[in-house]
Amino acid sequence: MAYFGTETQISLQRRAEELYDWLYDTPGCCHPGRFCGTDDQNLLGWPTIEAILRRDKIFGFRLRPAAERQAISDRLEALGCQLHTWNVFLADAHDALPASRTHIEEPFPEDLSEHALSPDDSDEYVQQIQKFMADNAIAPFSARMLRGDLGPAATPYIRDSAGRVVACAHAYLPHNKHSVYKNAAWVGLVAVADQQRGRRLGTRINARAICLAIQALGATAIYELVASDNEASRRMVESCGPRFRPDLICGIGSAEQHRFTK
Repeated sequence: MAYFGTETQISLQRRAEELYDWLYDTPGCCHPGRFCGTDDQNLLGWPTIEAILRRDKIFGFRLRPAAERQAISDRLEALGCQLHTWNVFLADAHDALPASRTHIEEPFPEDLSEHALSPDDSDEYVQQIQKFMADNAIAPFSARMLRGDLGPAATPYIRDSAGRVVACAHAYLPHNKHSVYKNAAWVGLVAVADQQRGRRLGTRINARAICLAIQALGATAIYELVASDNEASRRMVESCGPRFRPDLICGIGSAEQHRFTK
């Protein structure tokens, strides 16, 4: 099974795959991974956004000027939706790569092993990582997105001596050829098993995803999203190079009052 999650999450994953070409061909569109989105709502047009919101009840906004937050929120509120936002952390590749390398060059515990998904991995194999994400309150991507079947992507992960997934992350290029961010990779879906806390696995797997984004995917910039109250994640992200950009926001417009993902 290529999809994993709740009924709503699976439905959205399918649609995001069905509309993959449209999202990467249409000016103003971007691909938030789990649903439709924009990195320029003025270029895409609010009539298109509103039609998608009526259908999907959710829509993503990526790397928009923070000065637009209220206008976007007001427009969504008129549609019965709320805007949930995350802080943006951004770095050029030449800053993020050396900072991240310092973490992946540190000694690695002998009872653990590092891996990355490949195109040959089956849906059933990928489902172990999808379930791990879901168990850690992260709405997963589809197996095809995680493997990079549809476009450049990297999913590093760590297993323990029993073969269990204990940490993971993901990197891909969300923005299309029309965007000023077309060469920027998003890094996220970072999760660590509770029993492995305190071993710096989150920092290591995040750093690994950044290095893969730059070296394998060709990204010239990296950005990550952190909830405003998540100080631990902020420290982890900043240790890998990205810096807080208060002039930018990323968010999700949703008919639900709770956040779609952590």
